[in-house]
Amino acid sequence: KPVMQFLPLHFLITFLGLLGGILIADEAIVSLYRQPHLNLQGWIQSIATGSFIGIVFVLFYAYVKTRDAALLLEKENLIARYRTLKDHMQPHFLFNSLNSFSELIERDPQRAGVMTERLSDLYRKILQGSRLATVDLRSELSIVEDYLQLQQVRFGNKLQNTIESATEERTPMVPSLMLQTLVENAVKHGIARSPTGGTITVSTRRTIDNRYRLTVRNSGNPLGSVPGTGVGLENTRNRLNLMYGTDAGFEYETTPQGDTVVSFTVTGETMS
Repeated sequence: KPVMQFLPLHFLITFLGLLGGILIADEAIVSLYRQPHLNLQGWIQSIATGSFIGIVFVLFYAYVKTRDAALLLEKENLIARYRTLKDHMQPHFLFNSLNSFSELIERDPQRAGVMTERLSDLYRKILQGSRLATVDLRSELSIVEDYLQLQQVRFGNKLQNTIESATEERTPMVPSLMLQTLVENAVKHGIARSPTGGTITVSTRRTIDNRYRLTVRNSGNPLGSVPGTGVGLENTRNRLNLMYGTDAGFEYETTPQGDTVVSFTVTGETMS
C-alpha cells in the first residue's frame, strides 16, 4: 500500500536511477559510440544497471515512508489513549459519586459501602483498560454495568438502564473503554439534562458479515441538541479510524420518538 501511494515519485526515482546506471556503465557507453551496431549487449547492461539502482532507491524510499507512517500512527494511537484516560479521570464524576455516597451513608450505610467498593473497582478497571487497545466484550460490559450502577445511586429513578448482549462461544475484542465512553456521554448529555430522566439501553450483536455492532440508545436526550457534534463522539470516530480504518463503522441518529442512538461496528479482532 505505501508503495502504491508514492508511485509518481517512484517513477521519477527509477528514471534517475536508470540514468545513473548508464553513467556508471561508462565503458559500455563508450564502446557504443565507437561501434554502435555491435554493442547492443553493453546498452542492455547499462539499462539493467540503472534499473537495479532505481529499484533499490524505490524500495528504500518506500521503507522510509512506511516507517514514518507507522511511527505517526503509533503516536496518534498514544494520543488517543491518553485522551481516553484523561476523559475518564475527570474529577467531576468522582466528586459527584462521593457526594451521592455521603448522602447515602445516612440512609443506607451498607449500600454506601458497597457502592464505594464499586467505585474503586471501576477506576481500577479503567486504569487497566487504558493500557490496552482492545479488551474482550465481557470486560467492557462489566465496566459499563459498574458505571451505570454508580450513576443509579446519583440519579435514582430518573435513570433506567438495560444491557442486552447475546451470549456466544467466541467473545469479540472491542476498543477499550469506547462503549463506556458512549454510555457516559449519554448520561452527561441526556439523562442529566432531562427533567424527567430516561432510559439507557446498551446492546451488542453480531452482524451478517461477522462483525460486531455495539449500540447505546438514550431516551433522555434533551430537545435542541445537535447530533454528532460532541467532543466525545468526535474522539470516538477518530479512534475507530486509527484502529480499523474502513473496517469500522460509526453512526449517530435521533429517532422519531426522540431517542438518541449511537453505534459503532468493529471486526472483533485483537488490535495493538
